Amino acid sequence: MEFLIDRLEDEVVKLRLQVIVDNKLGSLSLSDFDEPTSRSITERLRKGLVAAALRDLPAGDRKNEAVEQLVTLAEQVRF
Repeated sequence: MEFLIDRLEDEVVKLRLQVIVDNKLGSLSLSDFDEPTSRSITERLRKGLVAAALRDLPAGDRKNEAVEQLVTLAEQVRF
């Protein structure tokens, strides 16, 4: 969620995502957002999530595993 919060422009959407983070809800449904917002979220996840993980996650034994899981997630994100 933090990944999206840092990359979305819409302050209302960012606040909604922050509530998810703050309350440890852990997931969101694209159907909870209007079409332009859903498309924006989808695009950012598909195009930027893996690159951000490769760049930002600390080196360690589990980094490759985490990145592989994010690759799978990014491939599954559909609008």
